[in-house]
Amino acid sequence: MVDHVVLFRLKDTTSEAQVDRAIQAINGLSAKIPQVLSIRAGRNFSVRGQSHALVLVSQFRNREDLSVYADHPEHKSVVKEFIQPIREDLLVGDIEY
Repeated sequence: MVDHVVLFRLKDTTSEAQVDRAIQAINGLSAKIPQVLSIRAGRNFSVRGQSHALVLVSQFRNREDLSVYADHPEHKSVVKEFIQPIREDLLVGDIEY
């Protein structure tokens, strides 16, 4: 199994509506990409968040499925339309177990 975690730092100009749309688009990827076992995105409520306001946690069977997800047109579309306009920076972590 592979867990893929992304923490997004958002631009100061990002609206609540933009965050809501990004969360909805990310969470909808499980219905569009068969390799996604689970995917959840939401606002980070931790006070230790270091300004990373949006968190994505997803799970895949293996590294190959994660790679298919990363290159999938639906994923790329969500990144381009909903994430890039609001993202200042990000941190990514992938673990295999």
